[in-house]
Amino acid sequence: MQRWRIHVTVAIAVFPLAALVAQGLAMCAQGIVEYIHGFAASAAKNGTLPSPLIAALLRVRQIDGKSLTMLDIQLVAILLFLCYASMLLLRHLVDISRLLKISRKRLFIK
Repeated sequence: MQRWRIHVTVAIAVFPLAALVAQGLAMCAQGIVEYIHGFAASAAKNGTLPSPLIAALLRVRQIDGKSLTMLDIQLVAILLFLCYASMLLLRHLVDISRLLKISRKRLFIK
C-alpha cells in the first residue's frame, strides 16, 4: 500500500476520534468547573479564602457540552494529526540513527 493512502486514511479516521476527544474534554472541563464552584461555595461558608478569590472562582463559567463547534473538533484533529506526524518523524529519526551506528561500526571494522 502506498504511503499517501495510509496518511489519508489516518487523516479521515482522526476526525471522528477528534469529536470524541473534544466531547470528553468538554465533559471533564464541566466536572472541573462544578468542583471549583462547590469548593468556592464551601470556602465562602467557612471563610478560609479571601473574598476576591472566592468571587473569581465563582465567576468561572459553566461549559455547555452541546456548545462544541466544528472549529473545536478541527483544532483537536490538528493536534492529533500533529501527534501522528511527530510519531512518524521520531520513527524515521530512530531508523536513521540506527543506520548511522551500523555504518560507523563498518568503518571501524575495516
